[in-house]
Amino acid sequence: ALADSTEINAFVIDVKDDTGFLTYRSAVATAVRIGANQELRAPDAAARVAILKSKGIRPIARIVVAKDPLLATKKPEWSIRTGNGNLWADRKGTHWVDAFNDSVWVYAAELAAEAVKLGFVEIQYDYVRFPDEGKIRMASAVFPARKGTESSRTGITRNLQLLAARTKALG
Repeated sequence: ALADSTEINAFVIDVKDDTGFLTYRSAVATAVRIGANQELRAPDAAARVAILKSKGIRPIARIVVAKDPLLATKKPEWSIRTGNGNLWADRKGTHWVDAFNDSVWVYAAELAAEAVKLGFVEIQYDYVRFPDEGKIRMASAVFPARKGTESSRTGITRNLQLLAARTKALG
């Protein structure tokens, strides 16, 4: 109704939000293994995307990458850790995955491919970064997937290139 009465020409829809849960039932192996299908927001996502497209509205899939407490908890080997090996948490108690870890980005690419098959015409990656915390809290963060002395910027750039390579064929 909003689109019918305004100039809206695109909708950004959470495919994976910052809880790690998905909008629709995914067949991506990692999503199934970690239980990302347990709190579906729109089980009829494909039908909703088709309605948007029929009205000339661009459906854009939002996929949160690094702020994923579900993935961090279920795949601790992909997560930011503390010096004693526990999961690191931000000031709100949220666990994050390690943005240096290639597997995190492969998972995002697999979700993107699935979203395109559902009919989304654009992918918006969000939380393509490390936690925004002060130096004191970040001092306790250990990034197991960091390659040597790789900077945060270099790690993100490296993984954006991996993401681009894995999704290029989607158009």
